[in-house]
Amino acid sequence: MKAFTANKDTLFSLAGLQKEIIFLCNKKHGATSALPEFPLWAFYDDSIELKKASCSSCRIGCACLDEKERLLYFPVEIIFAEGDTVNIRINFARVSDAVTRDDLAPYKETSLALPSFRTGSVLLKNNAWEFFDEQWVKVK
Repeated sequence: MKAFTANKDTLFSLAGLQKEIIFLCNKKHGATSALPEFPLWAFYDDSIELKKASCSSCRIGCACLDEKERLLYFPVEIIFAEGDTVNIRINFARVSDAVTRDDLAPYKETSLALPSFRTGSVLLKNNAWEFFDEQWVKVK
């Protein structure tokens, strides 16, 4: 399995937004209506290839709700110079049935353009994530 992760400053921004959205959902629907998920990485399988040399744009979009899996996530869109696009997502909370898309309305305009990001292989070992074979990608 592979992972995408943003730079440290962007991760701090995402963590703050995650905390704010979860607090809002729990305040509105009850103390356990939204539970955080960590790490704030986008996991993808080995069949997706991120072309490190030709990344022309990387944007993390506004928070979304996957109603089937009951997950809140940030969509990530990576565009390459050749015109190829990869869409992955950063899951950040598991939610109850009480949480709806309307709860995310105050965050519709939130999106982040990334100057760089990191990819690598990941492994869950001893209840901790290990990130290895990592490579930084600079957006051109």
